[in-house]
Parts: sequence; structure tokens; C-alpha cells
Amino acid sequence: MLSLEQMIFCIQKVYPGTRQGSDYWVAHPVDASLQQSGPAFVVEWKLDQPQPTEEQIEAHWTAHGDEYRAMAADADGRAKRNALLVDADNLVEMAIDTGNAALETSARSYRQSLRDLPQREGWPNAISWPDPADAQPSIPQT
Repeated sequence: MLSLEQMIFCIQKVYPGTRQGSDYWVAHPVDASLQQSGPAFVVEWKLDQPQPTEEQIEAHWTAHGDEYRAMAADADGRAKRNALLVDADNLVEMAIDTGNAALETSARSYRQSLRDLPQREGWPNAISWPDPADAQPSIPQT
């Protein structure tokens, strides 16, 4: 069962440069919890070219599904990394504000490790996330 995003990907493989929402509309049914409950389908087709059949879409998914999965894994990894970079920036700033040079060095190293992730082996399917533990400020015990 193809998701909305997968169906759009396949259509754009057949017709590069086209856009969901202006050249065609794709949707999918949902259940009471708003989870996809059936395959995506074309609601409206505005192109002069013939609308691809379900069989053509399935053939394109078979041929290009791995490419889509790699793109999705990369996007997911980058989204998580970007959120962690915001936290890492805060750690660096906190270390600078407190004048803790060792903590600043550690926080900067952690932040750089996050920045380097997409170039490391294993990206995006087997990401070895750096540990921020050394970059955390210690909380004094009272």
C-alpha cells in the first residue's frame, strides 16, 4: 500500500517537474484515528499527459522504491540532527556564558560531530549518534 508521499514520488518519476496540488491531487483514505487505511490514489489530474495507471505506479515503485527510502531516511536523519544541533548550540552558549572552557570545548566537539554525521559511513541508515553527555553542564548538588 503506497503512502501519499510514495505515490507523489512515483508520479514525479514519470513526469519530472510536476507538482502535487497544482498539476494533480493525490489523497488516501484514513480511519477514525486519522491513520492511512487504504492506498493513495489520484483525486484530480490536470496534466495534458495521460494519468499513470495503478500498474505503472506500482512498476515505478518497484524500480525506484529504494531511492525513495534512502531519501526519506536522509530527511529523517537530517531533521533529528538539526534538532540536536539547536540543543548543541545552546550547550555551547551556556558554556561560554559560564566561562567553563573545558565544557565549551566538549560542547563544540559534540556540535561538530553532529555537523559531520552526513559525511560519515552509515549515514543515513545506520547512524551512530554522538553522545552529548560530556557536553552537558554539571548541576551542583545542594
